[in-house]
Amino acid sequence: MRTLIFYFLLSAVGVYLATPLVDPDLWWHIVSGRLILNNNSVPTIDYWSMFSAGEPWRAYSWLIELVIAVVEKFAGLDGILVLQILLCVGYVVVVGFVFRSIIGREEEALFLAIICSVGTFAHISLRPQTFTWIYLALILLITDKIKSGSLGIKQMFWLGLIMTFWGNTHLSSIFGLTAIFLLTLDPKNNPGRGLKCSLVGFLGTLITPYFGGEWLTFLQKTTHPFSFKIIAEFQPAVITEYPTAFLILLWVFFAIQTRFRQLSVSLGDLTLAVIFSLIGVMVVKFLPLAFIAVGYLIAREFKAYKIKSTAEIPANLEIGLSKFFEGIKILPAQGSLFIVACLIIVKTYQLINSPVNTAQVPVAEFDFIVENKLPLPVLVPFGQGGYQIYRFTDGGGKLLSEKHAVAIDGRTNLIKKEVWEEFLTALQGLKGWQKFIERVSPKTIVWRNNSPLPSLLIASGDWCVVFEGNSEIERQKRTTDRFMVLMKKEEVVVDDQKIKCQT
Repeated sequence: MRTLIFYFLLSAVGVYLATPLVDPDLWWHIVSGRLILNNNSVPTIDYWSMFSAGEPWRAYSWLIELVIAVVEKFAGLDGILVLQILLCVGYVVVVGFVFRSIIGREEEALFLAIICSVGTFAHISLRPQTFTWIYLALILLITDKIKSGSLGIKQMFWLGLIMTFWGNTHLSSIFGLTAIFLLTLDPKNNPGRGLKCSLVGFLGTLITPYFGGEWLTFLQKTTHPFSFKIIAEFQPAVITEYPTAFLILLWVFFAIQTRFRQLSVSLGDLTLAVIFSLIGVMVVKFLPLAFIAVGYLIAREFKAYKIKSTAEIPANLEIGLSKFFEGIKILPAQGSLFIVACLIIVKTYQLINSPVNTAQVPVAEFDFIVENKLPLPVLVPFGQGGYQIYRFTDGGGKLLSEKHAVAIDGRTNLIKKEVWEEFLTALQGLKGWQKFIERVSPKTIVWRNNSPLPSLLIASGDWCVVFEGNSEIERQKRTTDRFMVLMKKEEVVVDDQKIKCQT
């Protein structure tokens, strides 16, 4: 019964973490998966970009894209939403399972898994990198068993298999290999163990349709977090944002754990947690990896002693935690589970009724463009380029026409330096903003109304707003952060009552 309650509570946390579909890259991942399904092979060139069509491109997340495309084909966006919920639940459950296996007790594992999971709230979504968090957690479990002296064919097989999945999921395989090397490093008793395990993992990453060519793409993208630092996920962590606070909380807890005791973790364990934490602080998208790595340190310390007798525990926080666990056991299990079940039902109902976050995804705006056959090309900001690909391609992943090509989207390895610089100039409304508009030559633009660009376009006298919300109330809220559709005035048909310049 304790085990059932443990996993039920973890599943509830996973459902809580799920949000409406919002990830900007999800949409082109779907289209990439459609392309793979239609061609029975992975793409080797770009098909959708206005300035990079025909150039070499690897769908390095093809495995996840294929899964997403299959779900979308048979269940639509509702199926995609369910898949995202299952991914969130799966991540929390796997982390909880790993910590429970290491610690040997449910209470501490539940506490630790919740902290490490809730801290990812701003990052977790249906995207390939979320799957890599699960891979990392499983690597921690296997290497923990290896440390116990059970290095054999079975453990090597699982390490190779996990890294094969990682290599076909995301470019961040280097993090998995780093974890394997540091966690299995044993210079005193088995000097070659770390290299041997890492080599097996590396060979696993070469088993891909591109025969390991993803590593070439990785090398090309190593500087992207610095070249594209205006992108939110590439920015450094900020102390005022709560994911950073969760990382600090984990380190503080670890410090209290080890204040009066000799460290139970190895130098490799500690080094991994420090490296991942520093990388997460520098590039915020990697913070979840740091949560898992530091959580592993705490789990190892929990394993080293039993929280039962307060005489054995000098730290007040640990005494309080012990009493907290005892208090949980007093709660009536059936009543507590009923309340949690009700919360899960309510959250799921909310998600089903609003499957897509329309504040971040311009659904209504593209509906307006398609229904009224607005002139092409269409220009959107960087974050919405993926959705434009999704709306302007067919079921096989091919563009409806050359004019439907996207100017800029989330595939940063395809963005030319001059295009990115001109986009940033237009985005910020700086001198020379017209260059990007001239390069794209759009007839229709979907942009956020809190950006300087729409005001500059309207002030030029050549553009006007034709759509800004589905209701009069929404149209009046022009000071809020929302999308608007602009058209060149020369394209607006005066006699057409559906399309007219708004004042």
